[in-house]
Amino acid sequence: MTAAGEVMTENTPLTQERIVRWFADFLAEILDTSPEAIDPTAPLDQLGADSATVLVICARLREDLGARVRPKDVLQHFTAEGVARYLAGPVPAKG
Repeated sequence: MTAAGEVMTENTPLTQERIVRWFADFLAEILDTSPEAIDPTAPLDQLGADSATVLVICARLREDLGARVRPKDVLQHFTAEGVARYLAGPVPAKG
């Protein structure tokens, strides 16, 4: 999913703004509403997301944006903004 006229490439940076916009578009599509009606600070369950939706979010984030995220990560950062901050932030070093 992309905003009108936006061309996504492998080199398009995975920014917090891009991820929040993706969430708004994705949730608006499944909730049959407009992206502007999606509050990025609202908990995902209040927006109608359930455990099955979390699995779809993970799969679609990987497919649409190349972002690898586990259901556990979505549940720990349970707003569009929270997941966006998590994904756009620095990758933690493995030790």
